[in-house]
Amino acid sequence: MKICIDSIVKCVFLCLGSLIVLYSFSMLVIMNYNIGISAFFILGFVFCLVGFFYNKAKNLTVFKFFLVIIVLLWISFTCICIYTTSYGNDDNSSYQEDAIIVLGCGIRGNRVTPQLASRLDMAIDYYMSNEKIIVVSGGMGPQENITEALAMEQYLIDRGIPKDKILKEEMSTSTYTNLINSKKILDCYFDSYYNVVIVTSNYHIYRTQNIANDIGLSSTHIHANIKWYEYPIRCFRENVAIIKYWLDNCFQ
Repeated sequence: MKICIDSIVKCVFLCLGSLIVLYSFSMLVIMNYNIGISAFFILGFVFCLVGFFYNKAKNLTVFKFFLVIIVLLWISFTCICIYTTSYGNDDNSSYQEDAIIVLGCGIRGNRVTPQLASRLDMAIDYYMSNEKIIVVSGGMGPQENITEALAMEQYLIDRGIPKDKILKEEMSTSTYTNLINSKKILDCYFDSYYNVVIVTSNYHIYRTQNIANDIGLSSTHIHANIKWYEYPIRCFRENVAIIKYWLDNCFQ
């Protein structure tokens, strides 16, 4: 019986590890390279190693400790992902805000990605109910020929949004700079108090809303969904960012 259980455990690690590695490579075709893809590849490789050496290492205390850590991290990341996604799905916009901020998330060449298109489509839907100024926020990164903001502007114009209703923020490289730079633009645009609705993906809203609160940006949010097969990498990467955000706040 013990031999059978050991064989099952070894097979599970090998199969799961192989699937994660293949998933990581397949995501390179769909999305821009990011740290989440690397992390998933490493995770899959580690699972393969665990499966390959399981029979030799299963009785080692350090190996058992390592397995416990993996399980606890997996459970913790899953719980964070469930919470943040649920939080993000709960839109709180009044559709009476003074401006719209759409956060960038990568383009391919000069074309918006499906995830970014989903955010822009949600902004367009909002605009149809409340025709306010739209700030498109995003600089230029690897695998990008133009700034995200420029690609976002073109996407909106192609779908009927007047150019004079769009403000571009083209210097940001992170969620924090997305928001702080957009706030600077809107501080100059408005003479008095204003509030905004932030449009981003559901898993991203929790951290975005907290950062907005930190910098004094009065905001609500509406979410855009992503493809189901992008969730593992997107959420993994976001979970790391959330943990870093929590730690930064703890040590401030």
